[in-house]
Amino acid sequence: MLPGPSRIHGRASFVETGIFVETGIFVNVAFKVSAAFAGVTAVLVLAAWMTPHRHRVSSFPSDAARADFRLVQSQKADHLEVGTLLVASRDLADPSFSKTVILITQKDDDGVVGLILNRVTDVPVSRALEGLKGTEENSDPVYVGGPVGNTSVFALAKSAAKTEGADQVFGDVYLFRRKAPLELAIGKRPSAERFHIYLGYAGWTNGQLRREVEIGAWFVFHPDDAMVFDPNPETLWTRLIKRTEQKFAGGGSRRAGAA
Repeated sequence: MLPGPSRIHGRASFVETGIFVETGIFVNVAFKVSAAFAGVTAVLVLAAWMTPHRHRVSSFPSDAARADFRLVQSQKADHLEVGTLLVASRDLADPSFSKTVILITQKDDDGVVGLILNRVTDVPVSRALEGLKGTEENSDPVYVGGPVGNTSVFALAKSAAKTEGADQVFGDVYLFRRKAPLELAIGKRPSAERFHIYLGYAGWTNGQLRREVEIGAWFVFHPDDAMVFDPNPETLWTRLIKRTEQKFAGGGSRRAGAA
């Protein structure tokens, strides 16, 4: 099932478990990140990111834009599965998802859940998760995982061995969403190259995401842990969208999902 946001007495809680994060800290995170995106005001982006919602295809600018998607892109919604990556088209105008790269972490009859990989903040883990065991003096940045459940906490880890208390997304990539396993993992002081923490997530119904892929809002890429833990997340979308455009310009296959 899609995890939902949980609020307790004005504070934010870890999904299903009760790790508390001060809501005000996350507002600061969202504001700092949103201010870096050109073309929309920080206030508008903040409002979009902080309001729990599922992305709606109606946020596209016009019917003409949707027609352009169909003409210039060919994508396969059947390729959507846990572990695949969604790369936003240049024309996806919704500020919550513009220029994003998203890892699908869950897909079932209830819908699809993913984490935005390239919206890194300048707020350290020690501040965002103050009071959580193992976070003291942790200067690694937290990521904004999406506009839904923006007070929920998740982590992605890369491990060659099976990770206790975490769900395997694909290959060596695991998802933490429960308090005790996350505390244990943080206590081991994992490097930022193999461990990222996210606040919030992206969520769709199955039909919503299929329609968005079919009209060309998203490119579908095969699972790749190098993309998940890319050392330069700020430029990840730019590099991936250029790769896609070069593929089309070169007359290659139009099947979505360049590796």
